[in-house]
Amino acid sequence: MRNILKQVTDGDLRMIKIFKAVVDHEGFSKASTFLNIHLSTVSSYIRKLEGRIGLTLCHRGNKGFRLTVEGDDFYKAINELLASVEKYQLNVNKIHQQHKGRVKIGILHDHNLVKEFNFSQAIQDFNRYAPDVTLEIESLENRNILAKLQDGSYDFALVSSLTPSLSPSPSLNYIKLCDKPISLYCSKEHPLFEMPDSDINDELIAQYPSIWLNYVSHEDYRFLAPEFNFKYESNSMEASIYGILSGAYIGALSDGLADSLVQKGQIKAIKPTSYRFEHSKITLATSKFYQPCQLGVKFIEFILQAHNIDVAQSKLELNLRDIN
Repeated sequence: MRNILKQVTDGDLRMIKIFKAVVDHEGFSKASTFLNIHLSTVSSYIRKLEGRIGLTLCHRGNKGFRLTVEGDDFYKAINELLASVEKYQLNVNKIHQQHKGRVKIGILHDHNLVKEFNFSQAIQDFNRYAPDVTLEIESLENRNILAKLQDGSYDFALVSSLTPSLSPSPSLNYIKLCDKPISLYCSKEHPLFEMPDSDINDELIAQYPSIWLNYVSHEDYRFLAPEFNFKYESNSMEASIYGILSGAYIGALSDGLADSLVQKGQIKAIKPTSYRFEHSKITLATSKFYQPCQLGVKFIEFILQAHNIDVAQSKLELNLRDIN
């Protein structure tokens, strides 16, 4: 019983192209020269192809090369197949070259991110590359962004992390873009403002009402101080500022966000030698289960370039397929 070719593999296409070369060049020897492979290798591929499809395709010997009737029919069939493959490849290339579509990005609701990293530069570079692409950017709390990234709603996300680990979620890939140092702050109305650093300790910090950024776990807050007396819940550092300025609460802010208020004398960092976390960071995250669209991958490349980060290595760490 003859074999029926139910599925064409890459190996099959390789053998088919070698058979086509043999027919086009009217023999094994000329095909071997054209393909730049040994004559014995050409013969081996043709035997394997005949075994794969269960047909005798040609005769070769002292009388030269000639196709069988079945071989002639097979040759006509593979020309149609290879033409279809070439058309498919051209169409896929056109999709890459059109640069049309939509890229969906989740970004932490934190206006200070504009100061902290070069997202605007990446947008500018991407717009020059693909001006007809629509960018859909949504600003939410950290935990909501990560949930939507995990279910495939975003191509990628830009989030903030207070943890030294780059991968708080096992279902996501992370690349650090830049550091975002965080310190504890109080306003000039708070008792700690005028207190000497030498008098401030962990027990005192734990006594005063403090602000909890609800996208940061209580456990992660221990990177700043062992214990806090959370009495004010905030979903962003901007919202925390109001509580700090009231003089009723102490709270964590990125140093970049706090800088203008510090310069005005309205707030100050509390004993920065002790209550400062250097390893907070802004990270780019992708899902391990949902690959970004090809234009999303290109946008990620521009973000990495804007931060002078090795693109090829980062794409490997993010498990991104190359679009070239």
